[in-house]
Amino acid sequence: DVVVAHELSRLWRNQAEQATQLEQFEFRGRHVLTCDGIDTRREGHEFRVAIEGAQSKSELKRIASRVHRSLKGNVVNGRSAGGRAYGYRSEPILDPVRKDTYGRPEILGATRVIDPEAAAVVRRVFTMYADGLSPRNIASRLNVEGIPSPGAAWRRTTRRTDAKWLASAIHGDPKRGSGILNNETYIGRVIWNRRQMKKRPGTSKRVAIARVAEERLVREESALRIISDELWQRVKERQGKQSHELGQRVIGGLRKNRPGGGRPARYLFSGLLKCSACNAGFVLSNGQRYQCASHVNGGDSACTVSLSVPRTRVERVLKECIRTNLFDLDRLRAMEAKFLRSNDAPVVDYTARIATLDQQERNLTTAIKEGGDLPALLAALKDVQAERSKLKAAMGARKLDVAPRTSGEPMERRRQRMLDQIERGGDAARTVVEDLFRENIWLQENGDHLIAVFPDGVAAVLSDWYGNVGRFPVIDPVGNSLVAGAGFEPATFGL
Repeated sequence: DVVVAHELSRLWRNQAEQATQLEQFEFRGRHVLTCDGIDTRREGHEFRVAIEGAQSKSELKRIASRVHRSLKGNVVNGRSAGGRAYGYRSEPILDPVRKDTYGRPEILGATRVIDPEAAAVVRRVFTMYADGLSPRNIASRLNVEGIPSPGAAWRRTTRRTDAKWLASAIHGDPKRGSGILNNETYIGRVIWNRRQMKKRPGTSKRVAIARVAEERLVREESALRIISDELWQRVKERQGKQSHELGQRVIGGLRKNRPGGGRPARYLFSGLLKCSACNAGFVLSNGQRYQCASHVNGGDSACTVSLSVPRTRVERVLKECIRTNLFDLDRLRAMEAKFLRSNDAPVVDYTARIATLDQQERNLTTAIKEGGDLPALLAALKDVQAERSKLKAAMGARKLDVAPRTSGEPMERRRQRMLDQIERGGDAARTVVEDLFRENIWLQENGDHLIAVFPDGVAAVLSDWYGNVGRFPVIDPVGNSLVAGAGFEPATFGL
């Protein structure tokens, strides 16, 4: 009933969030009490709440300003302002005169020094890229050699924990200065205050906002140089060339596509194939064969599924599976008959039982207010509410009208029309395939084969014909072999 806090700033430091939550509390009959005298049960509390909310917001900004000023002082004085940079490690700066209470030298701050082992990897990355290797190939080589990635020693639990190299950690974004190939610290130029973190209004998510060039602090530190100017320039020249060529390809692609429509999938099953081992998508690794994107970008260490399969074989086998299995005429007729029988079943009247449950709920609520056995009463109340919800849902399931959804079109004709659309290809075929495989097609490795597993949701489009997705019979998963080795034919598939 009451939230107790030491002071209001322990609950909120954002006025908009504070006002929204207090309105929610008031609507639900809840209150806030603080040790410094705020009590939302009293009249006129709004004035003090508003004043203290403004003070909390102001104090938050003052704290941020003090921290920012302190970090800037560290940078100006040649000390580290925090943050991780691959190729370096932090060492404490000790005061030779002042001691702490234990007789140890006081720590004035920290400074960055070069980590010889990581620095050698940085030079290799720059050299390999300048010599023409792609970030994907570089990441694959480093993973094969077992070299720890920049995040290998990070104690994190919510992001990547496999400690493997990926291409994105190498190429980064030249405009933002992210990625190993764009870190100017490697040429002895430390740039601080490049961006700031701001909380997006209405959410708890913090996003990075780039600062203008005038707010950045640039300092030359030759002791931190790892890469020569000549090697750095070679990398920048290749990045510029790659960016220009990519831009020309993108511009050419946009001219071919309809305005505002985005870039559509080029092939029938592109974007629908997923790797069951790592959840990554299957992409065209060389323009002709589908392969796991994690393996393409990070090698065997990122994903062990290395098999690839020709795009033409994937399309041929899956289209045949749709025609002979999913759209088998006898199976569709059996499903239609089962649906119609279930739709004609009478609806049971649960009105009396629901009234009994309503009375039981009132009795349990009264017992809870009177201080009975709270855990047992709450469990019983939960069971009563769950049963009543199920009965009401069953009562709401009325006989559906099939004619408006099907528009009188026979099932055989609709099936044939969709098969014709798949054969014609283009956007029409893509629409049918996306409706059929709304939960993607998962590919599993099985020796020298890739097994395609269709999700249960493949029956959803058939359910839509009759407007009853939840009650329509579900098609079982399908196993279908896509042989990756040369000289083999696809294995027989079946339901």
